[in-house]
Amino acid sequence: MNKTFFKDYDRVLPLFIVLLTGLYLLIVLSLSYAIDIQFSKVFGIHEWLLANYEDYPIFWVQMFKEASPTEYIQWVFIFLLFSLSLVLLVKTRKDKSISFWPWLLLSGGFMIMFLEDVFNLRHFINNIIAASLNIAWADFIYDPRRSYIELAVYVVLAVIMVVAFVLIIKEQKLSLRGKKYLLVGYLIYGLAGFASASRHLGGWYTRTGQAILLRIYPEDLLYMIERNPDYGHMFMDYLVEESLELLGGSFLLAAMVVFFTSRIRRVDGDV
Repeated sequence: MNKTFFKDYDRVLPLFIVLLTGLYLLIVLSLSYAIDIQFSKVFGIHEWLLANYEDYPIFWVQMFKEASPTEYIQWVFIFLLFSLSLVLLVKTRKDKSISFWPWLLLSGGFMIMFLEDVFNLRHFINNIIAASLNIAWADFIYDPRRSYIELAVYVVLAVIMVVAFVLIIKEQKLSLRGKKYLLVGYLIYGLAGFASASRHLGGWYTRTGQAILLRIYPEDLLYMIERNPDYGHMFMDYLVEESLELLGGSFLLAAMVVFFTSRIRRVDGDV
């Protein structure tokens, strides 16, 4: 293999992933401000939203809601994270130079993250528990027990990921650059995850989102925010949470790319 190529590859590609993700978020948020707050006629998007989304003809809602373009990118990131960790697991089982435990734990953790993001794993668990307690789902949505269950799911995932993180940090043969990317990704993704799991506690998502929207929307649109608190919840659940998850995912993917290309160099003897 071309060793010079991989030497540049593990420096440029991770940074490119993070910068491209940041550019995507900057463009989407800028368009959202122009379309949703200033009602600018950008490519006719506002008119198209009004014609196709009567319930919420808002650009940031459509771009950050579940099964939206932003979430599709997240799914690709997490699938790649799972795939790379699985490949690294296989490689470490072959050459034995680095412990396989971090990659085994990361593979399991990324698999849970993928199931959660794509199939709403914690909602599936809540549905089963609500049914076992003979509680209608409509009544269980704001039941405190739902938040406790979601927190428990996140705690299990966090334990797996934190143990993997500690093992990676302790492994001296792994790239310091990769460890830095991993740390930032953990912090951002962890913040988004636990915010999501606790969002129904005291209704802080709705209150926080509404308070922010009332400050950034023009005066003639405040009535829309005041009469519909769902906007506040969606602002935190969609725009803020999904932005953090996507950005955190980009740093995690950057870290795994560094580790992956570093392992290729090591196998080729370029260490």
